[in-house]
Amino acid sequence: MIRVCKMSGEELVSASIEEVGDAKGLKSLLRSWYGFPVCLQQLLHHGNSLDDDAMLLLHVPMDLQLVLLSMISPAQQYEAHCELTAACEDGTTQVVQRLLDAGAQPNLQYAMFANPSGLGEIESGTTPLMGAAENGHTEIIGLLLEAGAGKDLQNWSGDTALMSAAAAGQVESVRLLLKVGANKELQNELGSTAIALAARDGQVEIVQLLLEAGADKDVKDVCKDTALSAAARYGHQEIVHMLSDAPVCTAYR
Repeated sequence: MIRVCKMSGEELVSASIEEVGDAKGLKSLLRSWYGFPVCLQQLLHHGNSLDDDAMLLLHVPMDLQLVLLSMISPAQQYEAHCELTAACEDGTTQVVQRLLDAGAQPNLQYAMFANPSGLGEIESGTTPLMGAAENGHTEIIGLLLEAGAGKDLQNWSGDTALMSAAAAGQVESVRLLLKVGANKELQNELGSTAIALAARDGQVEIVQLLLEAGADKDVKDVCKDTALSAAARYGHQEIVHMLSDAPVCTAYR
């Protein structure tokens, strides 16, 4: 049995070895129960820090102390970025807030990196804001924007947070990003804009929101397709009628 206490002596968790396996498994358990970011946790045994891959001894009771680091060191920024992006996708607001308070940088972009949950990898250049927007976590979007997140950063495929939200059908994410002035006319590497992606994927309410915000419905992608032709190709007749009836945007011409 393992018992983890704060330095004050307050008990946080008592768990069997089989539940956690190693020190990182125990940290993940503390993250899920209390919202403590894994990268900010330091576990001490008899005053010595345990490495994440340290195996916990079977059949030997262990008393551990948890120290929560207040700041992320430069050497931890990559790990913190991975954890922040995953937390933004999962909607674990408490973890996001603690990481930002500790100095996690919301605008870092990396090549393909590991998902801390162990489920595959996160796309190259993905920012925490993109993850939050695509999954509809508007409270987290607000936290990231307050922390200085760039609303128009593009990943290596050219997608922005607004594009991610539009394609995923996240109406409130789109509404919030438009409210703070996200660029509606940016194009990804295939030339698609947010309204074209929403039209392609049948996101009626989002197409309407973008039209009301003045998005240009007639931008052509690399295949010379527009939002209208994309909607027609995929059989989204309501969007076809909506776009056909909308006036031509002249703001970007």
